[in-house]
Amino acid sequence: MSESRDHLHPLQSKKPPVPDVIGEPRRRWRGTWWREPVPHIGRYAGSVADMPVEVVEYDPTWQHEFAEQRDRLKILLRGWLCEPVEHVGSTAVPGLASKPIVDILAPVTSLTDARGAVSILQQDGWLHWPADPNKSWRLWFLRPQPGARTHHLYLIQYDDPHVGELRTFRDALRADDALRDRYEALKRRLAKEFRDDREAYTDAKADFIDNTVACGRTRE
Repeated sequence: MSESRDHLHPLQSKKPPVPDVIGEPRRRWRGTWWREPVPHIGRYAGSVADMPVEVVEYDPTWQHEFAEQRDRLKILLRGWLCEPVEHVGSTAVPGLASKPIVDILAPVTSLTDARGAVSILQQDGWLHWPADPNKSWRLWFLRPQPGARTHHLYLIQYDDPHVGELRTFRDALRADDALRDRYEALKRRLAKEFRDDREAYTDAKADFIDNTVACGRTRE
């Protein structure tokens, strides 16, 4: 898995590598998968602010947007992937209103070896956040830019517990319409309350997510 990859990848363009562009985090928070990173982007985008929190109606095209990136990632990450690329997060739950950002999980054989994929993903338009406080267990990317993001990508070692948590939460929402509706109501309320504070928005969902994951584990 760790052999040299100096040759041009099939989906790589010949343009120069995109540099790491997302700066230091504003503050450190607990290392939980659902706590969405809120990087300080001043070094990248000057005075451009991050996206406000906006929850919109479910859009079936999110599935197509995931599939398009999945097919590219299968090729870009073919030397590192251990399991299929998956659609996770709220946009992976049919009927659930969500922030319009497609979350993608790429389980890799080795997180250490997968660091060799960073430059390949950057050349394909993914922005890497090297200062992610959760970098001990994942590689985190977004596209196309922090102020107008449409996708998040998580490279996580296949046997890390966070992979199971992502799946458990998604599958619980897919299987229980009442649970899905309660989560949607919570998201809509919090989006109004914390429109300009993404960290506060995610923190306020903590109890719901933790309880859902815990209940899902007891059923497995």
